[in-house]
Amino acid sequence: MTAKDDALAALAAHHTRAQQVRADLDAEALRLVAAARQADASWQKIGDALGGMLRNNARRKFEPLLDETVTRQVRVKTTDSSKETS
Repeated sequence: MTAKDDALAALAAHHTRAQQVRADLDAEALRLVAAARQADASWQKIGDALGGMLRNNARRKFEPLLDETVTRQVRVKTTDSSKETS
């Protein structure tokens, strides 16, 4: 194997590892966003925690993923029976 082959093999291995690390970080971010939403954090607060991401951008990025994976666990709508009229 030549030095060029070694360098290219190392670069390919690095790229594969970087993709895995990014996927792991994305999965962890999704888990944390789901936990924040379950704790009733607003999209604004989540965006702020993500380094100042706009509320709408945070919602657009994560809400579809939550819908596919954990929506029913994230929020449960409750009704306030004291506001109902007879």
